Amino acid sequence: MNIKKAQQIILKKLRGKDLLKTAEAFYKKQGKKINPLDTGVIGKFVEEYCFGKSHDNKQSRDLPCAELKTKTLKRGKNDWCFEGQAITKMTKSQIESSNYKDHPVFDKCSDIIIVFHYNNKLIRVGIIQPTIEDHKRASKDYEAIREKAKKSSSQEQFILSSYKGICEHGFFNVATKKFGSQKGRTFNLTSSYIKKCFQENAVCA
Repeated sequence: MNIKKAQQIILKKLRGKDLLKTAEAFYKKQGKKINPLDTGVIGKFVEEYCFGKSHDNKQSRDLPCAELKTKTLKRGKNDWCFEGQAITKMTKSQIESSNYKDHPVFDKCSDIIIVFHYNNKLIRVGIIQPTIEDHKRASKDYEAIREKAKKSSSQEQFILSSYKGICEHGFFNVATKKFGSQKGRTFNLTSSYIKKCFQENAVCA
């Protein structure tokens, strides 16, 4: 299955459906209940419902052909509002020991499907496949992050350090995110890249 086929499967299975109600019915058949307040429930549901794959927290791609992300859209006064999207975790030791192509961010960012939804309805399904030039620019940002990580004396200092403005070339930046009760770092797709995907590389439901 290639990325285009996966995109079509999502559109076919979810077009016109109430995502939360469909998820509740899907898990009820398995004897499970979902927490409507769980912000990740739609993403887990899409992965399992459309592709029969149980969600996991591994740093490999969600699907063989692509990383799968769901994005809740927000409305402004006149148009959609876009925010960045977390792609994968980053630790000090992993950054220090891996170059760009060896880090999971390269594999995950190379092929991404984004499921855009609003009020529990599918809006569009987009595809992101950066070009060679995109990856070259992102690699420069990665190396800047790597050099700064090496200067941090500990994982805690790595998390507390400011990375504002360090990514200037590519499609991701550094973000701080909570993992349970602890804070950590993630690679985030930039909001402008998410917007471009929605406007130029997405199919309407």
